[in-house]
Amino acid sequence: MDKNRIHLLPDEPLMKLNHDAQKKEWRKLQSLRNADGNETASQAKGRGLDYFKVLAAASNGDRKALAQFFSLAEFMDGAAAEGYFPDASAVFHLVGDRTFSNFVRGLPVADQVGVRGTVMGGLSEEEFANGADVNYLQRYFPETTKILFRGEIVDWTSPDGRYSIRKTFTDPLDLAESKVSHAELIQKATGQILCDLTNADIGVGGDREGRVLWSPDSKRFAYVSSDLSHGGSLFRKAAVPPQKTQTTVYQDSDKSFTKIDLPLDQPPGKESDPEIKGAVMGHEFVSPVRWTNANTLVLERHDYYERLMPPLGEVHPFARLYEITVSFKEDGTAKTSWKLRDDRTW
Repeated sequence: MDKNRIHLLPDEPLMKLNHDAQKKEWRKLQSLRNADGNETASQAKGRGLDYFKVLAAASNGDRKALAQFFSLAEFMDGAAAEGYFPDASAVFHLVGDRTFSNFVRGLPVADQVGVRGTVMGGLSEEEFANGADVNYLQRYFPETTKILFRGEIVDWTSPDGRYSIRKTFTDPLDLAESKVSHAELIQKATGQILCDLTNADIGVGGDREGRVLWSPDSKRFAYVSSDLSHGGSLFRKAAVPPQKTQTTVYQDSDKSFTKIDLPLDQPPGKESDPEIKGAVMGHEFVSPVRWTNANTLVLERHDYYERLMPPLGEVHPFARLYEITVSFKEDGTAKTSWKLRDDRTW
């Protein structure tokens, strides 16, 4: 259905959208010749996938194809995204609530969040009036909504199976302003609270769930949360804080876990960097990459800046990318080393 033909009357629920015609079109486009020139298909081909073949299979509820299709989201931008996200909405509708809810139920939390973002991105292309997306989902996809918009999550279990993280959210259906109301480390078997993590969690909106990366011996974990709610121009009259992803590390301490103080907000050489002087920070993202062993954690810090260049005030964007290695000692202390990467992509 053409979205321009959709007119929502006051207090009238939106009818369920029909995408059967698109499924027929995908079948026609499965040949490589017909896919030539399609930016979305080209992007998928670069990831080793036949886009329209995957689409056709995914629309039939094939779990492998669904996983492949939604894995493409992070690689879609520009013209490719213009085709991908409407297709995501179509796949979602064609699969239906029962099959789709069974698909997302078996995914890790991080993948569930990714699928939710893709689906909501696709629904936004339908141009629902007055932000009715969640109401629409509750009406026609109630089981999927229960999974993707949970008010409480118990997950991120340690490798040894002993510990989990429990989080609750202020408004599970609000992907704009909902925040983490409480977060804690618990014993998985008993539910006993071992450590309150709430003060270390800045999660808000669509990124409120965050993520956790455990050390292989389950004695430490990197706790990640993000506040990406401050977007738009960096040169507005009213200054706004930069978007932020922060990582807090906790370690086993007798019968509890305690926070380890790490200087992850102090990049060496920042104060003397001539390009940074006079620039405005757009974001600071500190994320764990991997545990190389039980006592060594590698992280990345990506800082994005903009500055106005004379004489015309053109915006000059640039970034700094750091690799951070943290070595933990048996006495509970840690040594941090920084490396400024040459590939300063922004």
